Amino acid sequence: MASAQQSQLIRPHHAYVCGAVFFSFAAVDSAINELFVDAAHGYPHHQRTLTAEQARLLASMWKHVKRRRIDERYDVALSLLGQEEFNRRAEPWKSFDLAKQVRNALVHWQPESVSGAPEIPETSSEELERKFGDCPFELNPFHGEGDAFFPTKLLGAGFATWAYRTCINFMDEFFRRIGLEPVYQGRVPTLD
Repeated sequence: MASAQQSQLIRPHHAYVCGAVFFSFAAVDSAINELFVDAAHGYPHHQRTLTAEQARLLASMWKHVKRRRIDERYDVALSLLGQEEFNRRAEPWKSFDLAKQVRNALVHWQPESVSGAPEIPETSSEELERKFGDCPFELNPFHGEGDAFFPTKLLGAGFATWAYRTCINFMDEFFRRIGLEPVYQGRVPTLD
């Protein structure tokens, strides 16, 4: 396939994958923010299942956590609701953190030289390839021989589906731990 033809396939494909990843993380961000905001403003969704004390605790912390990182907001909520924070060495945290690293690499993109010289430090592409090891999903079918793992080989439909499911699993586990039904329950496509 000619380079111009590849470009016509790869660019839209990468754009769709990036959109799926960004919106998956937007859902994770929104879910925790909604929990705090519902408690702070007395919105009805979680008020049915939160005790008055739980709602008060969450409401009192919203102004302190709303600018913190996603993982910190989830940990604060778990702690306030009497649950253990996520174990950073176990699922669903491990997969969520790996997906988050890819999202961060996309958001904070910095061009790199991939020379293969041993004295040059590992690139983010090499680091991500090492961290993914045996990929739990199919790599981008549009990549060429010798393409960098990130972004070209990694950013495909397989990764987009995996990142989406990873974010859903993370939120599901959070809501299971705190004993609340997620706002998105019954509205999330399965992507089977």
